[in-house]
Amino acid sequence: MASKPFYRVSNPDIRWATNRERDANRPRRRRPRHIRHLLDTDRSVRDFFECETEVIPSFYINRMKQDWGEFRAYLPEGTIHDDPNAYLKKIEQQNLNAIPHA
Repeated sequence: MASKPFYRVSNPDIRWATNRERDANRPRRRRPRHIRHLLDTDRSVRDFFECETEVIPSFYINRMKQDWGEFRAYLPEGTIHDDPNAYLKKIEQQNLNAIPHA
């Protein structure tokens, strides 16, 4: 059985660890198929991936909330909808304020 290396291992501890690792990776293998399905069916996901909009699709917002769990209550307001150019805007504003006005 070359396609199943799990059965070639005789040590039960190693066999258990291999099986556990395989089961732990199962949701990660499912995710690309789900995202591909969303790209085909959900216009907001496709627009986000093609950088046509900065609005984060509800799929990703729900996923982030699920991953953060109870810690999301401690995150500052607006964490999900963060401005990626906030630092550049702040530096530009500081540079404009530093220019002496005549």
